[in-house]
Amino acid sequence: MKLKKFFAGVLAAAMMLTVGATAAFATEPADNTNTVEKSFTDNITLDSTLTLTKHYNVVKGKAPLENFKFDVTYLGSKSVETGVTYNGASIPQKEAKFDTSISGATATGLPVGNYSANFTIAMSELGLNNLGGTGIFVYKIAEEDAGTPGVVYNTDNGALYMIVTVTHKTSGSNHQIVDGQYDYAVALRRAVTSATVDQALAGTKVSAAEAFHNTYGADNAVNGVELKKTVHGNFGDLNKEFTFNVTFTKGADKIYGPITVDNAAGYDIYKANENGEKGEKVEGTELVYGQTYIVTLKHNTKITFNNLPANVTYAMTENGKDANGKVDGLYTVTGEQNNGTVAAGAQVAQVNIENTNEGTPDMGVVLDNAPYIAMLAVVAIGGVALMLNKRRRDEE
Repeated sequence: MKLKKFFAGVLAAAMMLTVGATAAFATEPADNTNTVEKSFTDNITLDSTLTLTKHYNVVKGKAPLENFKFDVTYLGSKSVETGVTYNGASIPQKEAKFDTSISGATATGLPVGNYSANFTIAMSELGLNNLGGTGIFVYKIAEEDAGTPGVVYNTDNGALYMIVTVTHKTSGSNHQIVDGQYDYAVALRRAVTSATVDQALAGTKVSAAEAFHNTYGADNAVNGVELKKTVHGNFGDLNKEFTFNVTFTKGADKIYGPITVDNAAGYDIYKANENGEKGEKVEGTELVYGQTYIVTLKHNTKITFNNLPANVTYAMTENGKDANGKVDGLYTVTGEQNNGTVAAGAQVAQVNIENTNEGTPDMGVVLDNAPYIAMLAVVAIGGVALMLNKRRRDEE
């Protein structure tokens, strides 16, 4: 019995210690209305500049160089000290620039890879310098969707909110308020897109280094169009080269990455001049929109044009056709595409242009057998007559 009482006492003590330990290591109170947000930058003052990072993941293709823009707007406040009036401030638009200064970038864009760029918010822009009191102030930082084809903006869930907490500076163990002096703390939280102040304060805390994430080319956001040449017909020349006009047209008021070329056959590509003839030879594997190109292909060869976002239109037609629509007066042409459109989420589209040269072979000299048949008939009749005449003589 004494042993049972001893173990019961030990169990009760352990439970009390567990509860006490849980309370001691709790990081945030259940009601964090007046919780001072810990700063993501040390020693925040009104002269400080907050640095946030934007990450850009190019999954497929080549992303265009772009300045991503962010709007910072005042959402509301909480626990503002009596007598304090604050209506927010007009904060300049911010930019995270992905240009040729980014490591790995070229003059035409960003190849597949992960990139990052910073943008800053000056504390002085928030208009808190003449506040004269304490409070918790909430700002929404929203990325502007420029609608760049192939880009998914802010792939993180919800929106980003900046929490600025202003408190009295205190001194001594009794926390005596230092008149007219304040401490500042800043934190970032992610919450629903149209969050209230309370919802923003209860959002998920994130670091300044993980502020925004974008992608380019994910989920088949950019695709390709394959041009293939096939020769048919009993007189088809499998080594003959055929030329084609290729043009891509993009949407207005948008920025696009370059058209990239997969030219396994290694044929030359030329810009078409004003007369529609071969002009300047293309160096490299990138093309631009609105320019007509002349490409050459033989039987069963192909060339693929990639990094094409949805709704890009294209034309692929064969050169050298006469008034009857034939090449060299011999080859009929099928499969040309005058107004193709790259579909959203589609795989590589295929344009198979076929040339057919089908003819009737000359089978040789045609002989007239009638005279020969007549001669044979005469010979046969003569032979029969001789036989009959000989038999008659023998019978006599």
